[in-house]
Amino acid sequence: ETKTLEIVKRLNRVVLILK
Repeated sequence: ETKTLEIVKRLNRVVLILK
């Protein structure tokens, strides 16, 4: 189980939207 990767992906998406 790689829940951390999922969270990182979500954070990355948010960062892209904020940029």
